[in-house]
Amino acid sequence: MPHAEYLSFSTIRGLCTLDALYKLTFAFVFGATLWVTFIAGFIALATLPRRQFGSLQARTTPVLFKICTVSSVSLLAIWVWKHPEVLERASEPTHSEVAQAYALAASAVFSGFNLTYVLPNSRRVMFARHKLEREERKSYTDPGVSPRMKDLSKQFAMWHTINSLASIGLVVCILFHGLWLSNFGLGPSASN
Repeated sequence: MPHAEYLSFSTIRGLCTLDALYKLTFAFVFGATLWVTFIAGFIALATLPRRQFGSLQARTTPVLFKICTVSSVSLLAIWVWKHPEVLERASEPTHSEVAQAYALAASAVFSGFNLTYVLPNSRRVMFARHKLEREERKSYTDPGVSPRMKDLSKQFAMWHTINSLASIGLVVCILFHGLWLSNFGLGPSASN
């Protein structure tokens, strides 16, 4: 779209393109991922008591991973539509457009895996440990906790580690695609 000297309804309507939707969706998922992963979580951890922090995370992280999964799948669909060679060269991961499709697919897998498998298990273990803490009237970090409490703590640590690794994988994939977009844009459009 050529630069408009004056704004009109027509020029504003012309801003609503598939490329603009793609870039805004990417910006949203990138910003949300960075904010929740590296900023909001640490602020909440430093501010809230542990159980309240866990309850907050149990409610907010599924929202993040839903956003990331849907956005990544949408971005992948648009990317493949705009770069049909991705389907023809899908077995060539070093081809630049294919590599970007792989990054978007991986981000969808990381966030979907966290959403559907890791978070439900992590929440189940966390709330079981909260319940046991109330029953035993001890924090999981107190000396002399039951073997069941120790087992729940080990399980939670495992699920939390898996969640963290998948979240880092998501951030790396989204960052890689963002670096590509900032340097090369969306490239030639199939719709142009």
